[in-house]
Amino acid sequence: MAKELWDAYDREGNRLGFDLVRGEPLPEGVWHMVAEIYAARETDTLGMSSQRLALEIPGAVCLDSLEETGRYLAKIARPGDLILTVGAGDIYLAGEAMLKKE
Repeated sequence: MAKELWDAYDREGNRLGFDLVRGEPLPEGVWHMVAEIYAARETDTLGMSSQRLALEIPGAVCLDSLEETGRYLAKIARPGDLILTVGAGDIYLAGEAMLKKE
């Protein structure tokens, strides 16, 4: 089975020159962004949140809204980057925020 690879970035959005493998621990100094979670349940019985996930992932940062996520991604995107905003609910707002000219 093929491994899912991600580019590694630091907190300032600089590429670090190596790949991350999905499911493997993040090395020290590597950044991971967690967008807000779409709540598919009417009542949250698990206590899961984006903030909680980010606390469990060393180097992760959690942004407060999908719009903020999109603005941040637009700021750090480089020519040739492919950024996918895939999910349920209103994740499309992150993509729309990336495309806005400010």
